[in-house]
Parts: sequence; C-alpha cells; structure tokens
Amino acid sequence: MMNRLKAAWVTAPRQIDGLGKWIGFGRWGMRLWLIGLCGMVLTWSLPAWANTWVPTTPPAQERQFIDPSSLQILPGGTVQVQSLYVDQRQRPEQRTTYQTEYRCPAREFRDVVYDGQPGDLIWHSVDGDPLNAQTLDYVCAQVGQPAAVTDVADDPSSAKPLPKN
Repeated sequence: MMNRLKAAWVTAPRQIDGLGKWIGFGRWGMRLWLIGLCGMVLTWSLPAWANTWVPTTPPAQERQFIDPSSLQILPGGTVQVQSLYVDQRQRPEQRTTYQTEYRCPAREFRDVVYDGQPGDLIWHSVDGDPLNAQTLDYVCAQVGQPAAVTDVADDPSSAKPLPKN
C-alpha cells in the first residue's frame, strides 16, 4: 500500500507537468496556474470584507455598515455599495455581508449578493426597514443624489407648506 501511495505522489507531478507542457505552460507554469485557480476559488467563496466599515445606523443591537470605497453609481443612477449587517441579539453575533443597490429618488433597495451568493433582484421599499432607510439616506448623501422625502406622518420635520394658487 505504501509503495502505491509513494508511486502516486511521484507520478502526479509528472502528469501535471505533462499537461502543462501540452498546454504550453512549461514545468512550473501549470503548478502556478493551478495554485492561482485555487486561490481565486477560495477568494470568491469568502465574504467580501472591507478595510473600513463605516456605520450608517446608530449604536443598537442591530447595525448596518458600508464600505465607502465600494460606492458606485451604476447606469440609470442606481447606487451600489458593499454593506455589512450585524445582529448582536444572537449568540454568537450574526454578521452578513451584502452587495446592495439603492434607488435614491424611489427609496428602494435590493440585495444582489448575500454572503457571496446571488441575492434578490426584486426592488423593496425602505419603508418599514429602518436600517436600510438610514443606509439609503447616508449612501445617497455620499454620492450627491437626493433621496425622496419620506411621508409626513413618518417625519413631521419634512412637512412643506402647500403652494398658493
């Protein structure tokens, strides 16, 4: 049994080298290519961690953060950002990363990537979701897009007088 394992260990590099030479990578090129491929697969499977997470909600049991370096304005004015949700009500605390898109004037969001997996392509209103509402306000202010005024019942300070005829 030991001789078979030893034989497999010795012949495997030759087989890899043979494939590499056939493709045109040379002796070490195929090995380096395989190592790079494995690294890319591992990187894609890990959650997207930012260098700096900026809080967009006040301190509480549930919080939302964004990576300001990931802010992008997509065609049509949609704003895309990497976000992190932290729920300290659970033990251990839950941490979920998202790639979220916001429509500032419509006050809508969708999570297109959820912990590295494809997310939801349906737009949702931020009404009733205070974390995403606060994050939308923060993100839209950062990119200079005005968010629509919330309902007067929700925010009395946003009430405007009616125009005179």
